[in-house]
Amino acid sequence: MGNESKRHTSAEWSGTLSGKLAGYLAAKAAEGKVPFEVLGKGKVFETFQFNHDQAHLRKQISGGRIGETPHNIHTLIEAYEYKRKPWWSEAIDAQGIDNFLFLDTPVQFAAKDAGIAQWERLFRPSVVMKEHGIYTGTDEEERLMCQIKIRRTIIDVLTRRVGPHYDVCDEFGSLRLRALTDEARESRFVDNEAYHSVLPVFGEAVPDLEMVYSSMAS
Repeated sequence: MGNESKRHTSAEWSGTLSGKLAGYLAAKAAEGKVPFEVLGKGKVFETFQFNHDQAHLRKQISGGRIGETPHNIHTLIEAYEYKRKPWWSEAIDAQGIDNFLFLDTPVQFAAKDAGIAQWERLFRPSVVMKEHGIYTGTDEEERLMCQIKIRRTIIDVLTRRVGPHYDVCDEFGSLRLRALTDEARESRFVDNEAYHSVLPVFGEAVPDLEMVYSSMAS
């Protein structure tokens, strides 16, 4: 009974967008003799590992419980990963790009594109907290409060600089450059003028961030 249930569940997953992506990439991996694996298969957050690289997929449920209808599950992918990873964009395109929703670029990766050498240390909240000694204790509530303060600091420092094409939001576990114009929405897929125009602000933000982090250090 248990094995039959597992087989049934696996068969159902194979028919989802995640499963079809996995089937496509598994065939490509076999053809190229490279490793491929899906972590978190069937869960809300899945990681696709292909030839020592990885990309991510999220599922968002709207209206009702998961599994009620095939129409209440939205499949979200990182636009930045689609733009930067040819193996991933090829697999997405093969399933039909209109079947996916694309998440805005995480701030930390825009900072990386801007050439900020310490992009994680300055723009990735969990790393900021550790590297700047903002909280070194073990209390989970205190740690979360510090993370929130850091996230708000990054949002405040960047928001006043990234217009008119973007603002900064905290969405799906990351601080993101939220696209406000058609040019910004296009930049999810190509590095256009709107995207290049916003990159210098990350360097401009560094002194302000360093000053605030220093004042927050325990």
